[in-house]
Amino acid sequence: MMPTIQKGCVIGEITPEGCRINHHGNIMCFCSDADYCNSNFTSIVDTPTTVLSVQTCQPEKLNNLPKPRWTKPCAANYCSFIAAKTMTEVDNTNYTWATKECNKENEFDFFPTLTVFNFYPGTCVWLNYGGQPDTHACYGSNSIDSTLIFDTTTATTECHVDYFNPRLPYVKSGSSCLGQFCFISATSRGEVFRGCVNSQTIEGATPLKIGYTRSYTGLEQWICNESYCNADLKSAELSWPPELYLYRNISNLREFNVFYIDSARPQSSIFLAIPVVFLINFCLF
Repeated sequence: MMPTIQKGCVIGEITPEGCRINHHGNIMCFCSDADYCNSNFTSIVDTPTTVLSVQTCQPEKLNNLPKPRWTKPCAANYCSFIAAKTMTEVDNTNYTWATKECNKENEFDFFPTLTVFNFYPGTCVWLNYGGQPDTHACYGSNSIDSTLIFDTTTATTECHVDYFNPRLPYVKSGSSCLGQFCFISATSRGEVFRGCVNSQTIEGATPLKIGYTRSYTGLEQWICNESYCNADLKSAELSWPPELYLYRNISNLREFNVFYIDSARPQSSIFLAIPVVFLINFCLF
């Protein structure tokens, strides 16, 4: 099967630059030494290549069905865990489903694809956002404590909770939550999620910071730390310090009022994240 090559750009804290190979044999390369540095694949493959280390993960599922007596372990570069609470339609009670498994074919040492939120390997996050009121996700080693208790004493920022889908009628929820940060996330399909996040870096991971990130999947994210700063993009971006002005008006998305972007004012710049062009090479099955 011929390999599929995708090109684009990401924004985040990436170390090291160069190429990495995951345990599925897929390759992702990052470069930032020149504009359009990903135009030629042959020039990128000569950069240093890292083979991501492999570990064993123990898959587990909690889905309201009897647990199997034994589940075969799987090989992975990272183990992932996600749990969420939902309301059962029968008796309107909370029910938790959870999944622990190996990382997917398109996941590397960068933002995992577990949720609608960008976070770094070695981190656990507790999310409340529109469409899903209570989600706990981790990405790291098999020893990650999936029962991790988050320190909620630092969760003092009040945030909007909402969800917008361009293909569905919008109904404003009017609800809110408390977190360390507020966020707005937007998928490449135009879906918008607003909510709050608490996080713990448990394996030397890059901590969450205010600012803008973009994943190779196209997921864009704005993080801010003032109460209700996620009302819209204008509010989120104006709450940032002046040194992040280059990340204002950076998105090409124009969906709903959440994507009302204020024009950036010229000021000095200090980068929170490294804008990096990426090239990913993987086979689709």
